[in-house]
Amino acid sequence: MKHLVHLVKKSKTFVTSNHTTRQVVFFTIFSVSIIILSLVVLSRQPVNRSVFYFFDRSNVRVRAEVRLLSDQETLDGRLLQYVSELILGPIHDASVPLFPSGTTVESAFIRGRDAYIHLVGPVVDVVDERISFYETWRLFEKNVFTNFRNVARIYMYANGIEVYGGDHSADAEFKKRKMR
Repeated sequence: MKHLVHLVKKSKTFVTSNHTTRQVVFFTIFSVSIIILSLVVLSRQPVNRSVFYFFDRSNVRVRAEVRLLSDQETLDGRLLQYVSELILGPIHDASVPLFPSGTTVESAFIRGRDAYIHLVGPVVDVVDERISFYETWRLFEKNVFTNFRNVARIYMYANGIEVYGGDHSADAEFKKRKMR
Protein backbone atom coordinates (compact mmCIF):
# COMPACT_ATOMS: atom_id res chain seq x y z
CA MET A 1 0.00 0.00 0.00
CA LYS A 2 2.85 2.38 0.86
CA HIS A 3 4.35 1.61 -2.52
CA LEU A 4 1.11 2.60 -4.28
CA VAL A 5 0.85 5.88 -2.34
CA HIS A 6 4.48 6.67 -3.20
CA LEU A 7 3.79 5.94 -6.90
CA VAL A 8 0.73 8.27 -6.96
CA LYS A 9 2.73 11.09 -5.30
CA LYS A 10 5.59 10.57 -7.74
CA SER A 11 3.14 10.65 -10.72
CA LYS A 12 1.52 13.84 -9.40
CA THR A 13 4.92 15.51 -9.06
CA PHE A 14 5.85 14.44 -12.60
CA VAL A 15 2.59 15.72 -14.12
CA THR A 16 2.62 19.06 -12.31
CA SER A 17 6.27 19.73 -13.07
CA ASN A 18 6.00 18.93 -16.80
CA HIS A 19 2.46 20.21 -17.61
CA THR A 20 0.46 23.31 -16.83
CA THR A 21 -2.63 23.14 -14.66
CA ARG A 22 -4.80 23.93 -17.67
CA GLN A 23 -3.43 20.90 -19.57
CA VAL A 24 -4.08 18.61 -16.62
CA VAL A 25 -7.68 19.88 -16.25
CA PHE A 26 -8.43 19.49 -19.96
CA PHE A 27 -6.93 16.01 -20.03
CA THR A 28 -8.97 14.99 -16.98
CA ILE A 29 -12.21 16.36 -18.47
CA PHE A 30 -11.47 14.63 -21.78
CA SER A 31 -10.74 11.31 -20.07
CA VAL A 32 -13.89 11.43 -17.94
CA SER A 33 -15.97 12.34 -21.02
CA ILE A 34 -14.61 9.37 -22.97
CA ILE A 35 -15.35 7.02 -20.08
CA ILE A 36 -18.94 8.31 -19.71
CA LEU A 37 -19.54 8.12 -23.47
CA SER A 38 -18.24 4.54 -23.56
CA LEU A 39 -20.51 3.52 -20.70
CA VAL A 40 -23.55 5.08 -22.38
CA VAL A 41 -22.85 3.39 -25.72
CA LEU A 42 -22.18 0.00 -24.16
CA SER A 43 -25.21 0.08 -21.88
CA ARG A 44 -27.74 1.00 -24.58
CA GLN A 45 -30.36 -1.62 -25.30
CA PRO A 46 -30.41 -2.55 -29.00
CA VAL A 47 -33.61 -1.53 -30.78
CA ASN A 48 -35.34 -2.19 -34.09
CA ARG A 49 -36.91 0.64 -36.02
CA SER A 50 -40.42 -0.44 -37.04
CA VAL A 51 -43.02 1.28 -39.22
CA PHE A 52 -46.70 1.06 -38.34
CA TYR A 53 -49.50 2.01 -40.74
CA PHE A 54 -52.93 3.12 -39.54
CA PHE A 55 -55.93 4.79 -41.14
CA ASP A 56 -56.30 8.52 -40.55
CA ARG A 57 -59.43 9.32 -38.54
CA SER A 58 -60.43 12.39 -40.61
CA ASN A 59 -59.98 11.25 -44.21
CA VAL A 60 -59.36 7.47 -44.05
CA ARG A 61 -55.95 7.81 -45.69
CA VAL A 62 -53.04 5.80 -44.42
CA ARG A 63 -50.69 7.37 -41.88
CA ALA A 64 -47.31 5.99 -40.84
CA GLU A 65 -45.79 5.89 -37.37
CA VAL A 66 -42.24 4.94 -36.52
CA ARG A 67 -41.54 3.18 -33.23
CA LEU A 68 -38.40 1.74 -31.72
CA LEU A 69 -39.01 -1.77 -30.41
CA SER A 70 -36.55 -3.63 -28.23
CA ASP A 71 -34.42 -6.18 -30.04
CA GLN A 72 -35.64 -9.76 -29.76
CA GLU A 73 -33.47 -12.87 -29.88
CA THR A 74 -35.59 -14.68 -32.48
CA LEU A 75 -37.54 -13.70 -35.55
CA ASP A 76 -40.64 -15.30 -34.01
CA GLY A 77 -40.22 -13.09 -30.94
CA ARG A 78 -39.85 -10.02 -33.12
CA LEU A 79 -43.03 -10.88 -35.07
CA LEU A 80 -44.99 -11.50 -31.86
CA GLN A 81 -43.78 -8.20 -30.40
CA TYR A 82 -44.57 -6.30 -33.61
CA VAL A 83 -48.09 -7.72 -33.97
CA SER A 84 -48.78 -7.07 -30.27
CA GLU A 85 -47.75 -3.43 -30.71
CA LEU A 86 -49.85 -3.15 -33.88
CA ILE A 87 -52.90 -4.53 -32.05
CA LEU A 88 -52.48 -1.89 -29.31
CA GLY A 89 -53.20 0.75 -31.95
CA PRO A 90 -51.74 4.09 -32.92
CA ILE A 91 -49.93 6.49 -30.64
CA HIS A 92 -51.74 9.53 -32.02
CA ASP A 93 -55.46 10.16 -31.61
CA ALA A 94 -55.66 11.25 -35.25
CA SER A 95 -55.36 7.61 -36.35
CA VAL A 96 -57.80 4.72 -36.08
CA PRO A 97 -56.68 1.37 -34.60
CA LEU A 98 -56.88 -1.61 -36.95
CA PHE A 99 -58.67 -3.83 -34.45
CA PRO A 100 -61.14 -3.13 -31.65
CA SER A 101 -60.08 -2.93 -28.03
CA GLY A 102 -59.90 -6.37 -26.46
CA THR A 103 -58.18 -8.03 -29.43
CA THR A 104 -55.05 -9.92 -28.41
CA VAL A 105 -52.39 -12.04 -30.09
CA GLU A 106 -52.68 -15.73 -29.27
CA SER A 107 -49.58 -16.66 -31.27
CA ALA A 108 -47.37 -15.37 -34.06
CA PHE A 109 -44.50 -17.21 -35.67
CA ILE A 110 -42.63 -17.62 -38.96
CA ARG A 111 -41.93 -20.95 -40.65
CA GLY A 112 -39.86 -20.70 -43.79
CA ARG A 113 -41.27 -17.68 -45.60
CA ASP A 114 -44.78 -18.01 -44.14
CA ALA A 115 -46.08 -16.03 -41.14
CA TYR A 116 -48.83 -17.55 -39.00
CA ILE A 117 -50.75 -15.12 -36.82
CA HIS A 118 -53.65 -16.04 -34.52
CA LEU A 119 -55.72 -13.23 -33.02
CA VAL A 120 -58.47 -13.65 -30.43
CA GLY A 121 -61.24 -11.39 -29.22
CA PRO A 122 -63.53 -9.08 -31.20
CA VAL A 123 -61.19 -9.21 -34.23
CA VAL A 124 -63.82 -8.78 -36.94
CA ASP A 125 -65.86 -6.05 -35.25
CA VAL A 126 -65.91 -2.74 -37.10
CA VAL A 127 -63.75 0.03 -35.63
CA ASP A 128 -64.80 2.72 -38.15
CA GLU A 129 -67.83 2.39 -40.48
CA ARG A 130 -65.89 4.00 -43.35
CA ILE A 131 -63.23 1.28 -43.31
CA SER A 132 -64.17 -2.13 -44.66
CA PHE A 133 -63.07 -5.44 -43.23
CA TYR A 134 -61.09 -6.08 -46.42
CA GLU A 135 -59.21 -2.75 -46.15
CA THR A 136 -58.27 -3.51 -42.55
CA TRP A 137 -56.76 -6.87 -43.47
CA ARG A 138 -54.92 -5.37 -46.44
CA LEU A 139 -53.37 -2.70 -44.20
CA PHE A 140 -52.46 -5.37 -41.65
CA GLU A 141 -50.77 -7.29 -44.47
CA LYS A 142 -48.88 -4.16 -45.55
CA ASN A 143 -47.65 -3.67 -41.98
CA VAL A 144 -46.26 -7.19 -41.74
CA PHE A 145 -44.74 -7.28 -45.24
CA THR A 146 -43.06 -3.90 -44.75
CA ASN A 147 -41.40 -4.85 -41.48
CA PHE A 148 -40.62 -8.49 -42.31
CA ARG A 149 -39.13 -8.57 -45.81
CA ASN A 150 -38.46 -12.31 -45.60
CA VAL A 151 -42.19 -13.12 -45.26
CA ALA A 152 -43.88 -14.14 -48.52
CA ARG A 153 -47.31 -15.21 -47.22
CA ILE A 154 -49.45 -14.55 -44.19
CA TYR A 155 -51.88 -17.02 -42.70
CA MET A 156 -54.24 -15.18 -40.38
CA TYR A 157 -56.56 -16.80 -37.88
CA ALA A 158 -59.27 -15.01 -35.91
CA ASN A 159 -60.66 -16.97 -32.99
CA GLY A 160 -59.49 -20.22 -34.59
CA ILE A 161 -60.97 -19.54 -38.04
CA GLU A 162 -58.68 -18.85 -40.99
CA VAL A 163 -59.57 -15.40 -42.33
CA TYR A 164 -56.62 -14.88 -44.61
CA GLY A 165 -54.49 -17.58 -46.11
CA GLY A 166 -51.43 -17.12 -48.24
CA ASP A 167 -52.07 -15.80 -51.73
CA HIS A 168 -55.88 -15.71 -51.53
CA SER A 169 -58.15 -13.90 -49.15
CA ALA A 170 -60.69 -15.97 -47.25
CA ASP A 171 -62.36 -12.90 -45.77
CA ALA A 172 -65.40 -13.18 -48.08
CA GLU A 173 -66.09 -16.69 -46.76
CA PHE A 174 -65.52 -15.47 -43.20
CA LYS A 175 -68.04 -12.66 -43.69
CA LYS A 176 -70.62 -15.15 -44.98
CA ARG A 177 -70.09 -17.38 -41.94
CA LYS A 178 -70.39 -14.40 -39.62
CA MET A 179 -73.66 -13.25 -41.23
CA ARG A 180 -75.36 -16.62 -40.64
